[in-house]
Amino acid sequence: MLGVVNKAIEAFVCQRYGNKLWADLLIDLSLSGYEFEAMLTYEDGITYDLIDCLAKRQSKMHQDVLEDIGGYLVAEDSQA
Repeated sequence: MLGVVNKAIEAFVCQRYGNKLWADLLIDLSLSGYEFEAMLTYEDGITYDLIDCLAKRQSKMHQDVLEDIGGYLVAEDSQA
């Protein structure tokens, strides 16, 4: 998966829930301090794990988290 997807998830989490939650997600996934590069390719599992961890922390279903991210991306795009 391209890093741009993970960067979008990062932007969503940081703007919606704050930088601390993003840092906590990375800690939960043993990626503390890790920064994604938009044009690099990462294992798909990392992205799935980010969504899974966020869903658990927010007590939401995966599909709801994905819908929230999609709504965020559309709203951000319309403001650009």
